[in-house]
Amino acid sequence: MRWTRLTIMLLALIASIAIGGCASDGAVTIAACAHDACGPVPYRIGPGDVLQVSVWKNPQLDRTEPVRPGGKISLPLLNDVRAAGLTPMQLRDKINARLTHFLTDPQVTVTVIAVHSLAVSVLGQVRHPGRYHFSAQPSVLEALAAAGGLTPFADSSEIVIIRRDGSRTERIPYDYPRMVAAGGSVVLLRPNDVVVVP
Repeated sequence: MRWTRLTIMLLALIASIAIGGCASDGAVTIAACAHDACGPVPYRIGPGDVLQVSVWKNPQLDRTEPVRPGGKISLPLLNDVRAAGLTPMQLRDKINARLTHFLTDPQVTVTVIAVHSLAVSVLGQVRHPGRYHFSAQPSVLEALAAAGGLTPFADSSEIVIIRRDGSRTERIPYDYPRMVAAGGSVVLLRPNDVVVVP
């Protein structure tokens, strides 16, 4: 049986994932995905998302609220509550803790009913540069596809992901041909990432 180079690389990739998996901090053990998780990171609420907050046996406290540009929502008894940057479970726990001043053993449910904050920009040598919204955390390949793919003039081995983390800006190299050769390893983008194709 004749093994092609691509078949061997795919088998090595599958073995690496099966043996190594993801570390506790979400970093993938294979070099091709060293800058992100091998699966979706926990979803964090962002401005523009629409949340449904329900309090068991207290329907007068239930609300469906959009997250304002400042990252907060308004709730009865609590006024403004910061939601942006938290997972739905973290926001639930935060609301639960604050409601204990008014209710005995409150049971809160937080549901994201519309996602509007998962947006990334794709710039440079793509057919349709711009800002794209996704309903789930996109991969670099999905973002490039949304932008119409690479132009004939693109330097696909020198793609860069620009990611802001507070006051820090990270530049993450993305070698498209290498990723494809590695079996299409998935590198996931985060909200407000910028993919630059030189």
